[in-house]
Amino acid sequence: MMATRLEVRVHIVTALSSATQNLVTAVNKAGVHVDDTIFEPLSCADSVLRADERELGVCLADLGAGSCDLIVFQQGAVAHTAVIPIGGDHFTAIFPSACVPALPTPRCSENVRQCRAHADSRGQ
Repeated sequence: MMATRLEVRVHIVTALSSATQNLVTAVNKAGVHVDDTIFEPLSCADSVLRADERELGVCLADLGAGSCDLIVFQQGAVAHTAVIPIGGDHFTAIFPSACVPALPTPRCSENVRQCRAHADSRGQ
């Protein structure tokens, strides 16, 4: 096989090697061996998405305590990734008025968030 031109569409994710190495060192010092590192939204997608969902196109949002990780698949490949610095703790902090107005506390708003949160994989 012979070719004169090669094209590829890639999605590159970068991280500071010093930050990654510092994290690996801290985990190793805690007694846990690190074999490799992986971009968290990609790891999450590997855990919850089927191949047909990736092929059809899907956006996966993983809402954590301090951030929201997004990954978009189109035609089975990663099309976009993002990490948004807003998470569940932010909602707990800014919605205490959802509780009894006379007694707004972060603990009360955390209870509301946990009791009223909803996730539906059917898109409804």
